[in-house]
Amino acid sequence: MNRVVTSRVATLMTAAIVVVIGACSDTNGSQPGLTGPNPSASAGGQGDSSKTPPGTPGGGHPDTNLTPPGSNPKPVASFTLQVHVASLHPGSADTLGTDPVAGAAVSVYEETFTFTPHPGADTVNINQTLVGNGVSDANGDFAVPNLKGTGQYLIKVAGPAGSNFGPATTSITQAYVDPVKVLITLHGR
Repeated sequence: MNRVVTSRVATLMTAAIVVVIGACSDTNGSQPGLTGPNPSASAGGQGDSSKTPPGTPGGGHPDTNLTPPGSNPKPVASFTLQVHVASLHPGSADTLGTDPVAGAAVSVYEETFTFTPHPGADTVNINQTLVGNGVSDANGDFAVPNLKGTGQYLIKVAGPAGSNFGPATTSITQAYVDPVKVLITLHGR
C-alpha cells in the first residue's frame, strides 16, 4: 500500500509537530509568570508541581520523564509491541475506565519513506509492509515480537465482526524500551 504526499504537506505536518512540541515543553520550569496547576489551592506557590519532590508544599511527584543533560538515548535493537484493545466502560464516572475487547482485528505495518525530488514540490511515497496481524485475545491483548527499534509502525484496529465499534489507528516511531505497550480505545459508531 503506497500513499503519496507532496513536500508542502510534509512541511506543514512537520511544522505542526514542532509547534506542538514547543508549546508543550518547559525547558527550565522557572520562567517568570508561569504558575503550576491551580496555584490558589496549593500551599506551595508557583512552578511546575510535577518537579516538586513528594511531601513538600505544592505536592506532586518528581518528573521522571526528564532526560539527564548530556545524555542521548538510543533506540533498542528490537522490541515486542504489545497492543491492548479496549472500550470505554459504559456508565462509569471514571473517564479512564475501560473494558477489554476480544476478537478485534489488529494489523501492524512497518512504514518506510521514499523521497522523489521534483521541480517545485517533492513527493514522498509512504510504503507500508504488513509485519503482524491477528485478533485480540480474551484480555484484549495482541503482540508482535522482533520489531526494529529504529522503525516506524502504523497500528490499525477494527472492532470484532458484528460489533458497533469503529476503527482506530495510531503510530509509533522508534522504540527506546522493550516491550512497548500501546492502548487502543475503540469507540461506538
